[in-house]
Amino acid sequence: MNGQSPFQAARFYWLGEEPIAQEADRTALARARRIALARSLCRFHRMSFPASVSSRAVEQAARTYAETNAPFADSDYLVARGRASASIWWWDRGAASAALG
Repeated sequence: MNGQSPFQAARFYWLGEEPIAQEADRTALARARRIALARSLCRFHRMSFPASVSSRAVEQAARTYAETNAPFADSDYLVARGRASASIWWWDRGAASAALG
């Protein structure tokens, strides 16, 4: 137990590579607001662009890069766009699903 009320949502739940076996862990995961993945299940890449590039072009370029450079056979991704940059997080959808049970 993490010292919080069992009825309050925890901020994070750390999801490792192993499947969730304990009922308490399933409950904690269900109440978590965010899930943190093990580093072995995800990859990161940051792209920088000239300031003159439009935000729409940054988004399109980042999505194209994310889709064509997926590091896992069954990847999913998130693009976080900045002013003249984009950050891409990929995760192994199959392994994460298996760990979630």
